[in-house]
Amino acid sequence: MKTVKEVSEISGISVRTLHYYDKINLLKPTAYSVSGYRYYDEEALAKLQQILFFKEFDLPLKKIKIIIENPSFDKEAALIKQKRLLQMKKHRLGNLIRLIDDVMKGENTMSFKEFSQLEIEQLFQELITDMREEQLQALTDQFGGIEAYRQVYMNHAGESKAQQNFKKMIEWYGKPSENNQLLNSYQRRIDELFKRIAEHERLGGDELSAKRMIGEYEFVCRQLYQAVDVKALLCKQAELFVKDKEMLSVLDQRYGKGSALAISHAIMNFYS
Repeated sequence: MKTVKEVSEISGISVRTLHYYDKINLLKPTAYSVSGYRYYDEEALAKLQQILFFKEFDLPLKKIKIIIENPSFDKEAALIKQKRLLQMKKHRLGNLIRLIDDVMKGENTMSFKEFSQLEIEQLFQELITDMREEQLQALTDQFGGIEAYRQVYMNHAGESKAQQNFKKMIEWYGKPSENNQLLNSYQRRIDELFKRIAEHERLGGDELSAKRMIGEYEFVCRQLYQAVDVKALLCKQAELFVKDKEMLSVLDQRYGKGSALAISHAIMNFYS
């Protein structure tokens, strides 16, 4: 058993921070002395280590608490993903250091990539592989298939928001099963909106009503993916609705012939 001071020295976390973790029930001491001193065993130290790993990716403490308290949380799987992310981060930092060296030497080198396409593709596949069935179904329902979603995501992988998007995926992946009800609620809203949009377009409804429905769809997507801006994602989705034969077929079968084109047109018109 180690005192809070010893844990602070080992971990580099301040005593004040450890007290705060105790207060918010993120990391409780193993025991308290009669005088109120905190003591931590090996299991508590291992939990602190996990917390620090997740903090490295800028996850909020509330999110970290949800993930590590999830009964289905797989510590070994999490460590594998964390190692992979850190390796990618190390690679990125190495590239930045080399870029600085080149600039200091007077070389005109311009490179702003955080992660390579291959690295992001590999991490994306790892996350998809471990997602629960209801999460995979949510992506399938909205994009017509996992492969279609992968195409959408990879097309934007080089953008500066890519790392933040992966952070959101990790948060989503780690959410406990009790949040399935919320996820299902989002999916029901999207399903209902797609039905309404497709029918509205087929009947030649007014443009203002169509934009209101797409605006609602945009809001649902922002809530679902916890993102401020989903314009690029939805525009690419609209493009795939008519270019990807599999996705077009799925939407037309579910909402009626011509639905894929109708929904795509409504989305593109909303952002035009």
